[in-house]
Amino acid sequence: MGKAQEKREAAEKAAAKKAEKDAKKAALKEARAAKKALKAQVKEAVEAQKKPLPPKPEESNEHKWNDASQTALDDALRAHAPLPNQVERWRLISRDVPSYSSRACALRFLEVRKNIKKLKDWEAECRAV
Repeated sequence: MGKAQEKREAAEKAAAKKAEKDAKKAALKEARAAKKALKAQVKEAVEAQKKPLPPKPEESNEHKWNDASQTALDDALRAHAPLPNQVERWRLISRDVPSYSSRACALRFLEVRKNIKKLKDWEAECRAV
């Protein structure tokens, strides 16, 4: 074996080593790119799921009932079962609620029921998010 052949073999070995090193670099670069793409997909999916919660509905208190009157109305509603004649039922209820007419009691009942429905709808919407 001559020196020229040794040189060629050394050059071939160096070229093979360089090719192997370049292949490893390319594979590593490809793996990093795939990992980055996967990370971006996961982040996008998480962001899509993050919807802001809807604002809590405000209670309407148009008729300005105090706590004592509201408690009296609640107790009267429990005490007087629904009657076939609604007007008579509200008259009975208003007797147990001082200084409020049967119409005022009925309107307050509807207002509170509306507030409760709004709150339940809001809670259902929050659970959906």
